[in-house]
Amino acid sequence: MSIVILLVVVFSMLLAIILALSNSYFVNLKGASVDAERFLLKADEWITDDSVEFVIDSEFFIQFLGIIRSCLPLDEFWLTAIGIVLYYSTFIFIFSRFKGSFISGFSFLLAM
Repeated sequence: MSIVILLVVVFSMLLAIILALSNSYFVNLKGASVDAERFLLKADEWITDDSVEFVIDSEFFIQFLGIIRSCLPLDEFWLTAIGIVLYYSTFIFIFSRFKGSFISGFSFLLAM
């Protein structure tokens, strides 16, 4: 991975973490809090209902959050940070797998 692409990835990851901090502790960003709150509420419902299902859509991530929340009492920021780390881990894997295709890598960053 070239140094420019690495800098773009690091900068965008830091920006995502700063926005997650802001959204979790200081001010609700328009649109961001709705998804985070919905995911957390659904994860809490899943924990209390003990309804494990095999799903492959967004419910998979909700159950993943539920498992983490049942083991560790994490708040919204830390769960968002886990999602950011997973997102960028996937980005680095895909970007290195396709030998640095700039178009596919940059479009993946924009999808966040």
